[in-house]
Amino acid sequence: MIKRVPTGTGEFRVQREYGGTHESVTPPPAILRQAEHALRSAPGESLYARVDGVLLDRNLVVTEVELLEPSLFLDVVPEASERFAAAIADVIPSERSRVPTAGGRMRNRASAR
Repeated sequence: MIKRVPTGTGEFRVQREYGGTHESVTPPPAILRQAEHALRSAPGESLYARVDGVLLDRNLVVTEVELLEPSLFLDVVPEASERFAAAIADVIPSERSRVPTAGGRMRNRASAR
């Protein structure tokens, strides 16, 4: 979980360009369950997803479920880049399982038979 913090000088925006910071934190199990519940409500599956929210009386108030993100916060957790690259590799068919067609396009070896 990423905790984003404004500068504390009357600024509410948390983006870096406004002086905000972010850090990796471990949420309480109840908050994590609430975020997972919100994520399960989104249609389909996504390689990346982020649940944004604020805490109010020890409950997560979801403000956004983000399925596309320009900033993946890969700098916050050292192993995040490798995990994300591995997840991408898992969904991309291996070139060894693909063969070229007469027009030069690639298709799965199984469908080439």
